Amino acid sequence: MRSNTWIAVGLSLALAALGVLWWTSRGAAPQSAGIAPTMTPAPARAPDVAELEPGAPRSAEAEPSAEAGPPVEPARSAAPAVAGDPRSQKPDLRGGGLNGRVRHAAPLPEPELFDAPPLLQDCGLPARCATGALRLDEDGAIAGVLVEIPMGASERFGSGKDVDVAIDACDPLARRHLVPLGATAVLRNAGAHALDLAVKGEFDVQLAPGASKRFTPEAAGSVHCRDAVHPWIDVELVVIDNRFTALTDEHGRFHIPDLPRGEYGIVFTHPRLGRRVEADVAIGGDVERTLDIVWDPRSKPVGR
Repeated sequence: MRSNTWIAVGLSLALAALGVLWWTSRGAAPQSAGIAPTMTPAPARAPDVAELEPGAPRSAEAEPSAEAGPPVEPARSAAPAVAGDPRSQKPDLRGGGLNGRVRHAAPLPEPELFDAPPLLQDCGLPARCATGALRLDEDGAIAGVLVEIPMGASERFGSGKDVDVAIDACDPLARRHLVPLGATAVLRNAGAHALDLAVKGEFDVQLAPGASKRFTPEAAGSVHCRDAVHPWIDVELVVIDNRFTALTDEHGRFHIPDLPRGEYGIVFTHPRLGRRVEADVAIGGDVERTLDIVWDPRSKPVGR
């Protein structure tokens, strides 16, 4: 029995020794005889962006891994977008302008006439003369049309300015003058006859030839100046609080400058013709847009 026990113990020790030798041989790499093994350090790898803590600086000595491919160039910042560039999300505020001409549709109406009193005939006018309530030139262009692009808040932009308003007893034509809110209208007798003016809702004043009266309207709207002695005098002060406004001249022309890029509704008004609206007129940046408006007052009125 003892001999058998010692045999079993010996076999167990032998098997254990063989197992240790086998396990050791698996983990050891074969080496060339006579050459000591060397350890080659792995190249340093630059930390990935996701591995950096927020605000942690990158190491200036870190080199990209050879397996990571060619280095990626940092993204270049885009060039700043200029006005009109489709990349820009800001509105284009370059100032453009609107030019135009307003004409009456054919056939042109006959002029309104009245019997001239002796004083007007002494001024050299015919016995039958035009009232000027609707003033047209030979091409039908309309004078005195108020052109307005309604936009922005009311503003007093005429402070410190004077607007000369010449009034002559020998002029039977109706006149309109544009007065920016805050500006002063200088009512001046430009004729040879004394005037007895009544400024509606404001004051009455007598003006000798060459004399003048200063008047600063306090609100936007229409102010009429008439004369009891010369009833044909009709001078209208159009007081405006919107800088995008104009009056057509003797040839129906107007100009509104410094408009931002966009589409606008344009309102035309005249004491005899009424009101007309042109909708969605595109004005582009610093481009001068020109409109040719043919107004037919017999057509259906246009509203906003």
